[in-house]
Parts: sequence; C-alpha cells; structure tokens
Amino acid sequence: MNFFSPILRLFNMGGLSNQDTGYQSSGGSTTSTASGTSVTDERALKVSAVWACTQLIANSVAGLPISIFDDTETGRKPINRRHFLKDLLLYSPNQYMKPRDFRTAMTVQMALWCNAYAEIVWLNDRPVALMPLRPGRMTPFITGSGDLQYHYNVQAGVKVYSQKSILHLKGFGVDGIVGASRNDYAREAYGLTVAAETFAAKQFANGGRPGGVITFDAFLKPDQREQARNFTRVWPRAPSIATDCGYWRAAANTTRSISAPTRCR
Repeated sequence: MNFFSPILRLFNMGGLSNQDTGYQSSGGSTTSTASGTSVTDERALKVSAVWACTQLIANSVAGLPISIFDDTETGRKPINRRHFLKDLLLYSPNQYMKPRDFRTAMTVQMALWCNAYAEIVWLNDRPVALMPLRPGRMTPFITGSGDLQYHYNVQAGVKVYSQKSILHLKGFGVDGIVGASRNDYAREAYGLTVAAETFAAKQFANGGRPGGVITFDAFLKPDQREQARNFTRVWPRAPSIATDCGYWRAAANTTRSISAPTRCR
C-alpha cells in the first residue's frame, strides 16, 4: 500500500471520492507509471490498440442516426418541423464543423476521458452553436453555495463557465458530477505496453545484440582506458573488432518473450 494513501483519503484526495466543494477530479494527475515510462494522453493514443479501438468506436457512433423528439401531453413525438436543435445536431453545430465531425470529436473524448465537453453559445434564450472543448483542460468546480462551474485552462489563465454554458457528457463515474477518466485509470497498462515497445525498438536498433561487459587481465593505463572507451562506442556497429587482452562477455537476457497486443480489447 502506498504510504500516503491513508493521508490522501483523510482529505478526500487520491481516491474515487471528491470533496463536497472545490475541484472535482476525474482521476490521477500524474503521467508517470510503475514501468518507468511517462505516458501522456497523446502518447497513449500512439499505442496501436488504443488508436484502433478509439477510431472504431468514434466512427461507429458518429454514423448512427439521431432523432429529436418533443414531449407532449400524449407522449413523445418526433419533431418534423424546422427546429433549432435539428439545425445544431443534424446540419451545423458550429461554423467550423459538420455534424459528423462534432459527434466524432465528442465520442473520442468520451472514449479516452469518459468526459466530453462542448461550449453552448447562446443568442438570447436559444443555443446557436456547440463548440467542443478539450477535456484535459477542463475541471468541474462546485462553489461554496453548491453551484456547479467549469474551469477551463486557456493561455490567458482560467476561463470560468456556468453550468448553463457547458454541454457535459459523462461516462462511468461514482458521483454523477464527473466521469472517471479512462486514460488516468488505464495509464499503468499503457505504460507496460509503451515500455515493451521501447525495449523492443532498442533491441532492433542494436541489431538484436544484448549488452555486456569487457574484462581485462590487468589494470589499464590512462591511454588504454581511452582506447577501451572508443572500442565500446563502435562495438554495436563493428562487432568484429577485438582487443589483445580484453574479453567480451554478453549479459544474460532472461526475458524470453515480450509482446504488445495490437488487437482491439
């Protein structure tokens, strides 16, 4: 158990619980992993399985039909007339995107962060645009009076949105305020895959030759030590070079096989 875990839980930090007020975290805030590799959100998407699964999910969801209904006294009825929600969701969510582009972006956010954010642009009492925001820069915040705000990091500082101005789609979570970030909770698995890929890449770059040590029968003089250092620098590219009194001993490689799955899971 982590030594700091009981202390963090005492202050409602480091676990699935958030404080009653203040910032509402969606998961861990570190990119380091136990494998020794740092896995950012961008690096996670470079893992072939993550890319393939995210692309499959996003393209599949973006291609699904959308129906808009109106609640009436006799039940739900589809809206067949011109309506501002149909304009936003079926024709033009904003000036930059087509409906499929908007839905793809929001689905990618849901697949990786379990939270998708979009700014609702209002004209009087009518929404006229939906602008996707980056989930890695957004943090929900509950004020002392119980109001929900959204704090978004921009170059000039922090931009504060009211709950009315944000479309927030939440995935799996424990409090209903923020989804548990899939990237954060899967980071250790990402790190293991990245470490295996890095190890394999270095092995291929070295021609598959394991590391080792050079031993000598006697103590080396300063000029002989320099010659030995030069020898180790060219060794990966010129393995046929030998010395008169040095012996190369390859390090034992106890790793029989390392595989990084590339299938969708």
